[in-house]
Amino acid sequence: MQYSPQWVQYDNYYRPRICNPYRNPLRVVYYYEGAPRVSIIPPLGNIVVEAAAVGAYNFTAMVLDAVGAATNVAVGSFFGGGYFPGLDSPAQAPLPGDYALELVSDEASGLSLRDKFLIGLAGTLGALALAAVGLNVHLSRRRPRV
Repeated sequence: MQYSPQWVQYDNYYRPRICNPYRNPLRVVYYYEGAPRVSIIPPLGNIVVEAAAVGAYNFTAMVLDAVGAATNVAVGSFFGGGYFPGLDSPAQAPLPGDYALELVSDEASGLSLRDKFLIGLAGTLGALALAAVGLNVHLSRRRPRV
């Protein structure tokens, strides 16, 4: 038996769904939250794994014969991190505790009065320099050439 990545798909809640493409039951063994988990997938069926903890999980899949003995073995992996479906879409949870919230940046721009003055002065000096260049160009055109 050769593992195919198509065996693992994900539902709308990002939970892994492991498919059994065989006409015999498939035993899936994986290790999750410190304990081994064993699931039997019926022939041509699938299961949804409730793996809410984020991470990559390996599994061993065994095709079972009529007496429950493994005939073929394959390994694969799936990613956890899905969420349990509820009535609504998942929402932002409130912060724990009773904290007074304040914005990281308030209405002030972060510039001091000195900074604003220096920026204004630099703008004024730049405008005067451009005016001086323009006046020099204008006056140099009016002089008659001798």
